[in-house]
Amino acid sequence: MLLKAFSNLPAPVRKLLRRLTPDRVAHAVFDKHDFELSYQIRWAKRFRERPEVVREYWERYRHLAEIERVCELGEQARILDVGCGVGTVLHLLPGERHGIDPLGDRYREIYDYPDGISVQAAPGEAIPFPDSHFDAVFNSNVLDHVTSPEQVLAEIHRVLRPEGHFVFTVELFPEQQERDPAHPHSLTREDVDSLLADRFEVVFEAESPWIGMGNYLDGQREEAQRRELIRVMQLA
Repeated sequence: MLLKAFSNLPAPVRKLLRRLTPDRVAHAVFDKHDFELSYQIRWAKRFRERPEVVREYWERYRHLAEIERVCELGEQARILDVGCGVGTVLHLLPGERHGIDPLGDRYREIYDYPDGISVQAAPGEAIPFPDSHFDAVFNSNVLDHVTSPEQVLAEIHRVLRPEGHFVFTVELFPEQQERDPAHPHSLTREDVDSLLADRFEVVFEAESPWIGMGNYLDGQREEAQRRELIRVMQLA
């Protein structure tokens, strides 16, 4: 990937290129996975230093206690995080825990996942597990990153057992807009409702101010006007 070649350049050259390359040029040069990997490299260091803040964010803004109550996940539960990244919610849960991400192999190079968390490289559009395999599937602020939200949701529907739970979070936008290679989609509530309606039934729903976990980890506490949707669902 271009990002790897860029990272091997001498530091003064990298610094100069950053100054000469506006965002729109960078978006044309670097692909989605370059941006994702760059972010996760920075995130890995911050997460190692302050993992307790990630739990705090999940408890305060993503309703972790309510998710745990509804899903009733124990040590025997099979759990999948689709688009897991480095700071996956699997750190906070019991059970047999699996994560998939297109860059899963690279993430294992930059971060040592704890024992009990298995991460492999795979896209959400082609989940490498059999039908009805998981008690819970998480998709945490990921659907706006993927190539095909429809196919990702179809795959999650396929691998979730009938009585299992789908835990979904996404940043909501008032209208669709152009973003960047790492975020090819900007989903409105109407978009989300349309994508989920025929596949899942809502068990629990809440909205929280959108701060962003990375921003929160860096100390930002001001609650933005944009919203994040949190839903726990079962198969329709």
